[in-house]
Amino acid sequence: NIDPAGGTTQSPTFAVVASTVASVTDGATGTSLESGARTATHVLNFTTPASLIATSSVRAVFPAGTDLTGVTAAQVSWTVNGTPIAGFSVNVAGTQIDVTSASRIVPGTHAITITNVINPAVVGAQTLTVELRAAAATYAGPATSSAFTLVAGSLTPVTATPASLLTGANAVTYTVNFTSANNL
Repeated sequence: NIDPAGGTTQSPTFAVVASTVASVTDGATGTSLESGARTATHVLNFTTPASLIATSSVRAVFPAGTDLTGVTAAQVSWTVNGTPIAGFSVNVAGTQIDVTSASRIVPGTHAITITNVINPAVVGAQTLTVELRAAAATYAGPATSSAFTLVAGSLTPVTATPASLLTGANAVTYTVNFTSANNL
């Protein structure tokens, strides 16, 4: 700074605090943890100690085999500290989704809910990653979620009907009917 009296003064000191992604969890429960073609809902929970600038993106990368083609902005909601965030856009590319804010986002506890996700057709522990991005560069993360376990879908109802009801009949053919929660 230049002092009008002709001298110089020291500028005040300030710190730039980088945001971090902490404690990422995927809050999927119930049928959302079934593998395969059933549509699922994933809730990404994470915290940021600093504000996100306008046009910042939250990028989530799902496990290989996840199908996000049915996810649009209508299937995504975002809250910070329990307050809904409006004015964001969604871009899907493969197993990656970017949710981009139109305005500055306050620091705090984030929950991004993504519906219409089709889980991979594998059973077992899975994780996803979340990172914060600005101007096409990562500035926080990636942070890996705690593991969530995908399970096989159920068969309901199961019925078996014999071709013959005679006692002692040989070589009886049974017709078994069921509905699968997932594609076979």
